Amino acid sequence: RDRRDQLEVFSAYMKQHLDAQGVPFKIYVAEQSNQSAFNRGWALNAAFMNAERDGVAYVVMHDVDMLPLSGVNYRYDDALRRGGDVAHLSTEASQFAHRGYLPYPKYCSGAFMSTTAFYRAINGHSAKFWGWGGEDDEFCARVAKYKHGGWKAAEAAEGGLDRMFGRPPPGGGRFLSMGGHDQSRDNPRWHANNNVLQRFLASSARVNALDGLSSSGSAEEILTGTEETPLFTIYSTAFPASMTPPTWKPPPPPPKPPPKP
Repeated sequence: RDRRDQLEVFSAYMKQHLDAQGVPFKIYVAEQSNQSAFNRGWALNAAFMNAERDGVAYVVMHDVDMLPLSGVNYRYDDALRRGGDVAHLSTEASQFAHRGYLPYPKYCSGAFMSTTAFYRAINGHSAKFWGWGGEDDEFCARVAKYKHGGWKAAEAAEGGLDRMFGRPPPGGGRFLSMGGHDQSRDNPRWHANNNVLQRFLASSARVNALDGLSSSGSAEEILTGTEETPLFTIYSTAFPASMTPPTWKPPPPPPKPPPKP
């Protein structure tokens, strides 16, 4: 949401990066048309469903403000050989350099590759996280639960979380973070989001069958329009009737600088 400037930079950069690797690609952008709380997980599901309709073999859920540097491999066979059906690409993002690049061991966000079959099997992202925060942690837990039954078993398995997430060797996950939009991440619903996360972590279910792709509406149902450009396609999408966004008051815009004397 409200990232058109970064989208223009990202798409031009990615074309150069992927063309150099000989990777055919299409950039799917799901733009939430509802003027309510942003739902990142639902938007990722919406973009996925449009890609799935086109019959793609794999997808990369990609933050638009993260640019891959030399050595980041988007080739399907090479990347997925590490994790079987997933690959966490952005393991050395510049925004986390002060924290050893991975902000915490269970982190798998930023740029994450998955076969379409695996993303469908775990029911995609949760659609119950409103505003920024928590949906990526819940998604990473979906991977751990589906593959190993939970975090403890995943950490104890051969290769640990690095093997499970298909992380590249050092130097293969370097990304430059553009930044510049942090003010949009203020979220009065952070505690409600955290409750959703904790309930899933505490459940015995390996797959959250009721929350995710299954509750996001169909691609045809939620589509309100498309915008084709040479580098990307924007799919304007609206929540299905089954989803009711919470009452939302957007954060105020940053104050304007004082006029020059």
